[in-house]
Amino acid sequence: MHLDNVGAVILAGGRATRMGGEDKGLVCLKGKPLVCRAAEKLMPVCAHVVVSANRNLAAYRALGLTVVTDSLENFPGPLAGWLSAMDALTTDYVVSIPCDVPFFPADMVEKLYAALVARPDKACAAVRAGGFPQPTAAMMRRTVRSSLAQYLAKGEHRVRGWLESAGCVWVDFGDLQAFANINTPEELAAAHQRLV
Repeated sequence: MHLDNVGAVILAGGRATRMGGEDKGLVCLKGKPLVCRAAEKLMPVCAHVVVSANRNLAAYRALGLTVVTDSLENFPGPLAGWLSAMDALTTDYVVSIPCDVPFFPADMVEKLYAALVARPDKACAAVRAGGFPQPTAAMMRRTVRSSLAQYLAKGEHRVRGWLESAGCVWVDFGDLQAFANINTPEELAAAHQRLV
């Protein structure tokens, strides 16, 4: 399914301190940058895909990716990436996935979209995998942009807190490992083993 009214943002704007400061989006898993693995899953489904990044912008652009940077200073987190994506994308919906979640299911976008369309009273839909919330794997209506900007302006940065305040429907996915983050060199090594 291709969704013409859904844009996607791949979150790659963090400091990656547990990865020794390496830019995680550019870290390779089986010879392919993590950001490219995410983009390849999203491009067939979404109208547009952008990368939220704050470092190594030329390297991301060299991969053929559109990059948006935070309009707020000091790496304020995923919500700032969402805000910049909402400003860059013209689609009615914006879906988000962190760059370091290489095994997210191909039907994630479709399931979040279906859940959100079915609940016009909700502004966002987010993944709950194996019973655990995965708030950065989410879809939101662009109409919540002002709500998000106001939340950030108050100095708030908690993703789940904003989702709940905006109105979120949680969508269940059974496999927690499908949403496992790669935060450390050890987790990267384990991910390599999963692809053997």
